[in-house]
Amino acid sequence: MTQPDKPDLILSDLLTESPIRTVIINVADIHPSSITLLEALDIVEVSGIEAGDFERLMEKGTLKQKAQLLYAMAWVVAKRREPDLTYAEVCTYKLEVKGDKPDDEAERRKARAVMGVATLAKVSPEEAKRMTLNEVSAVVEIHKPSPVRRPASRRRRAS
Repeated sequence: MTQPDKPDLILSDLLTESPIRTVIINVADIHPSSITLLEALDIVEVSGIEAGDFERLMEKGTLKQKAQLLYAMAWVVAKRREPDLTYAEVCTYKLEVKGDKPDDEAERRKARAVMGVATLAKVSPEEAKRMTLNEVSAVVEIHKPSPVRRPASRRRRAS
């Protein structure tokens, strides 16, 4: 039996001709206030991991689950710059993870405050974020409920 007439396959040439693209993700930048609802749904769809499980899996999940979740997050963020990018394509990239986990509770408090002001002022969350402290204070003061006072003739006497 003879070998087919094929040229030698030199793997080092293949590696230098088409270097692997690297995607760097800073986990401090990936938190609920930086991901849109549609992006979160995309992450759930491609990773197979429910949104409620993200934090638990990043702490106690398997390496495979963590990788799927990180690649899915990298994909949705990268699509902001390259809309035609596919999840499968991003999975072929070298993934570098850096940074520390953000303080999710602090982000939730900020989001509640921004949405509260936006609701009271009847403006978008983006506009609420740009409001000065004096403007926020004025909106809160205007919407503060006034104490209920009964006319003297209607007050009840304790028996």
